[in-house]
Amino acid sequence: MPVVGAGMSANAVASDDRKPPGWAKLAKDIELYLDDEHGSTGAIDAISNFEQRYGRLPLIDKLRDLLLIDEVKPSQLNIELGRIPFDAVLTTNFDFVLEDSWRELNWPFEPIVGEQRLAARRRSRATLLVKFHGDVHHPDELVATENDYDGFLTKYPLLATFVANLLITRVPVLIGYSADDPDFRALLALIKNRLGSNSSTPWVILATGTTSQVSRFERRGVRVVVLESRRGVSRTSVFQNFFKQLADALEGSAASRAESTEDSLLAELRVPVPSGTMVVFLGGNEALARYREAIFPALRMNGLIPVTPDDIQSQPSLHLASLSQLLRRAAAVVLDGRNRDQSAALEIGVARSTVDPQRMIVVDPDANAEVGGRRVVSEEADEFDLYGLMTIEDRVFDEILQMVGPRTPALTANSVTSRLKNGDSTMAFLEAVVAIEAQLRSRQGFRQQSFRQLVNEANIPKEYVPTLHEAYKLRGEFLHRGIQPPAAKASEMTLKLLSILGSLPQIDLPER
Repeated sequence: MPVVGAGMSANAVASDDRKPPGWAKLAKDIELYLDDEHGSTGAIDAISNFEQRYGRLPLIDKLRDLLLIDEVKPSQLNIELGRIPFDAVLTTNFDFVLEDSWRELNWPFEPIVGEQRLAARRRSRATLLVKFHGDVHHPDELVATENDYDGFLTKYPLLATFVANLLITRVPVLIGYSADDPDFRALLALIKNRLGSNSSTPWVILATGTTSQVSRFERRGVRVVVLESRRGVSRTSVFQNFFKQLADALEGSAASRAESTEDSLLAELRVPVPSGTMVVFLGGNEALARYREAIFPALRMNGLIPVTPDDIQSQPSLHLASLSQLLRRAAAVVLDGRNRDQSAALEIGVARSTVDPQRMIVVDPDANAEVGGRRVVSEEADEFDLYGLMTIEDRVFDEILQMVGPRTPALTANSVTSRLKNGDSTMAFLEAVVAIEAQLRSRQGFRQQSFRQLVNEANIPKEYVPTLHEAYKLRGEFLHRGIQPPAAKASEMTLKLLSILGSLPQIDLPER
């Protein structure tokens, strides 16, 4: 779980290129409004003195001004951090840079400020943002002065317990903190107070770092990762590259851990380069049920893999990463906005922030045109629609085939052969098995049978059966147990499967 500190907000920019101050600069800025009798030893001391002299609300107003709360916009660095599909983020910042980043990306998030929101029902398919020290929109929950810090654990025991529970199941990774940061000290105090020896060791990510900086963190029981040891490099560029790599790594990890009842779908998630056969459907339960009945069988007969998010099972902390990976790998994504429920609305929000509009098919009751690269399907008939006899599902099916096209045996064989030439024998083997399964389903009309049942019930030459059963076994061992077939064996099996794939269209398979 990332724990985001002031160093990340310091990268936000105002229109005149001003940036929010760090703790040291904030202390000096506040001291300008204090007389000599109120000298300070740091930002917390200065903020406390300011509140003592002027009051709570004037302090909030001054913090808004000095931190440029109403002026800054997320930088590219902030946007790259926002692209990582974390399920939960903890921050001690009381600005809105994280929220603004997600809004710019259309990414769904759920903020928690104070203890009252803990009792409200939270949306499970949105990133949970826990604002541990409140924000300037909630003066009573803001943790900024000495009294705020000293009384935090006793004043907000439910919030402290909630955060402690998050830290039991997640490893805290601090980004944007220095070893002298008072927020950093407060977090360590919480971990020690609530979790003790049961806590995971915290980590801190530094773009660059000296030996003394690393030692100061390590003395406090924090493991340190320094991304770049060379001098003179841009910290911003180092973090941007790291965030991009982390997003890819998280989604890849989610795909490798995901489970599904369909091996063909699992294979498509496992391959490094997708074959372009997945079509993802997002929408309310009623709409998805109609798609499953009306066009899923026809899509399978055309060599495509229709899928909804419910077809993928993953651990809760990787749900958003799994959904994001699924959407990125899809050849087409259908967004049905009719009668959508809350979960569907959140999933559509993730899609709009993840998917290239050219791969979207949007079902919209009010429009029938291409909007921003998206293909939009409306409920109204046009002059070529046989007087409105085509259903929405029929229209969506036509749009999918126009966008993706059917996966014919020739196209699949070319893709498998290309993978073999590139030395990707395991993935070539997986795609060959998926291609044969798709052909058997399309010719026999079978929908739910396993691959083994398809082989047993198909009218195919007996000499093919042992090869297909062996292929089924090897695929299952790889997908469910992580046992990768030797490269030579995978290549040998793939060549045999390609031969079978070429023969299937000529074999008189039973139609159902």
